[in-house]
Amino acid sequence: MQRPTQAWSRYGHNSRPPAHRTYDEDEADHSTGWSPSAGAWLPPEACKVKDALFLGNVTAVQDSNFVVMNKIGFCVKCQTGFPVPHTLRRMGVTYKVMNLLGAFTDKELSPEAQDALLEKFFTMMEEAAEQGLGVLLYTFQDFAWPCFCVVAFWIRRHMWTVDHALAVMRSRQPLDPRP
Repeated sequence: MQRPTQAWSRYGHNSRPPAHRTYDEDEADHSTGWSPSAGAWLPPEACKVKDALFLGNVTAVQDSNFVVMNKIGFCVKCQTGFPVPHTLRRMGVTYKVMNLLGAFTDKELSPEAQDALLEKFFTMMEEAAEQGLGVLLYTFQDFAWPCFCVVAFWIRRHMWTVDHALAVMRSRQPLDPRP
């Protein structure tokens, strides 16, 4: 089996890449998104990183019990290229897209645009904290994307060094259940 070269081809989408890259919105249609009946099964995975801050996968964001129990008010997709239905909007959940890792690895994106995206993410996180709501940062399966967002947030908010923020993130890593 040949490994796909574009992220969107990995998830069965036959669309062409966008003419320009955006890191704070998604080009995907949200009316039909990935679901367990789409041909693959992923167990919902989520872990608490800090008070009211969670990392999860694409099925955790659709788990209404998890969202209600943890007072999740913002679901932030940290990776573009896969659609997710916004089924929990009726429960007051706000969906956002913040692809910080993609923006900061894009050599063509100006530092001003990167800083603006980081500022937008920081503002959204502070808004959630002021409202007393939880934030679920999610991706399809690879947790490097939301971890980057959390580390960038901690560096900015607490003025931590990169080493300290990474050490705190590693200490929050859930244990691997496999032997």
